[in-house]
Amino acid sequence: MEINSEKVKTFLKINSAWIYARGWITEYLKNFSPEDILKKDPLEISFETGISFEKASSFLKKALSFDADREMEKVIKSRCLLFFFGDKNYPECFSQMPDPPVAFYVKGNLELCDFLAIVGTRKPDEYGIKMTSKIAFDVAKSGMGIASGLARGVDTLAHKAALKANGRTAAIIGSGLNNIYPPENKKLADEICDKGGFVMSEYVMDEPPLKTNFPARNRLISALSWGTLVIEGDYASGALITARHALVQGKEVMAVPGRVDNPLSNGPNKLLKDGASPVSSFNDVLDVMPFYLSGKYFTANKKEEKSLSRELEGDIKKIYNFISANPGINSDELSVASGFPVSQIFNFLFELETAGIISQRAGRYYTAE
Repeated sequence: MEINSEKVKTFLKINSAWIYARGWITEYLKNFSPEDILKKDPLEISFETGISFEKASSFLKKALSFDADREMEKVIKSRCLLFFFGDKNYPECFSQMPDPPVAFYVKGNLELCDFLAIVGTRKPDEYGIKMTSKIAFDVAKSGMGIASGLARGVDTLAHKAALKANGRTAAIIGSGLNNIYPPENKKLADEICDKGGFVMSEYVMDEPPLKTNFPARNRLISALSWGTLVIEGDYASGALITARHALVQGKEVMAVPGRVDNPLSNGPNKLLKDGASPVSSFNDVLDVMPFYLSGKYFTANKKEEKSLSRELEGDIKKIYNFISANPGINSDELSVASGFPVSQIFNFLFELETAGIISQRAGRYYTAE
């Protein structure tokens, strides 16, 4: 599709009026071209789609007044890519959604892979930080992609853990690509693109981060992924919206269990009660993912674990050797055996768990090999 074509312009105009077009426009586009739709009058659109005359009028007014030429200049200047519903390059995972985007913008490399969505609270506690960093790192190290929303908290931790593992990550945002939110994550967004990932939005380039945008963008996070993992969040958390979209889309839903007296555990624990799969490690993720995927990631993970264990040096290698020689050892026993204080033992254990070469079950530690 040529960047200066009239078809692109009309798609951009229609996409700019998404707030009035949700739920009906993509079905309409299966029968009429975008050019033909913009030539219709409100009464005709209302009759053919079943939407109200007022909604049809607002849609046309918004779409026809949008400056598509100026928008294209912004796209070119920012070196973004455009994808349109019905185009041959439009991802199948979106076309199968109940409410696919009319258009979306991408910065970076839109190379789709086996993404796992990791989402959660914007204010994780120490437990949430640890679990997000560990699981996301292990997932990305296996070669699987991490999809999230670039929000503060769990989203940011998941993206950063993927980059630390030299893996691929995708950020789907609720504002325009010229208006990264939160602003402190602009550098992170650039790093995601520089390291082989991408940032995606269905909103126009300068769209502000309106509160109403985020629930809608969550459906894209889940659609892009084979499953969604929720790590901390109260009942009203946006992460639960992503999980609900995943269920509607027929995707796997997982949650990290939490303490019953912690409000941040309300969301994940409710999902678990409703049938979500509990996850406390990368191995749990492998147990949930479709069989045709789990085999290759299980094999890749085991090879990587063995390689990492050979690269250990110094004090952390001593701790690893203690665990290897005494499977099932706990932190207190490690402290006594090694002479390191328990606080330092926990630092070593966190590094080893994050690297994916030990695992923990009921407070006892084992090598992952």
